[in-house]
Amino acid sequence: MTDLTALIERLEAAEEGSRELDGEIAVMLKPGFYPSSDIAEKGAAPYTTSLDTKLPLENIRHVGHDHESRNWMAAHVGPKNTIWGIGKTEPLARRIAALRARRESD
Repeated sequence: MTDLTALIERLEAAEEGSRELDGEIAVMLKPGFYPSSDIAEKGAAPYTTSLDTKLPLENIRHVGHDHESRNWMAAHVGPKNTIWGIGKTEPLARRIAALRARRESD
């Protein structure tokens, strides 16, 4: 399991966004820039709680909410396919879709 896969799994399991998850995303985006995710938490953008913050190359085109499951869904549209992310909040679903697309492109 890669670090990116583990991060996606943590986001999928999260009930809400947090500074801890923001720090983990920041460490993944800039390997070596932050010595640890605890330090990254202090300087990381609010990736998991804000709709205004997005990942580099994030291309979310469709977002929806399922009232029955209470999950949010977001679709990252890439040049070859569409990658879906499902999370408990809209920002989480958006970041999950973008990170899954990043993993597919690696």
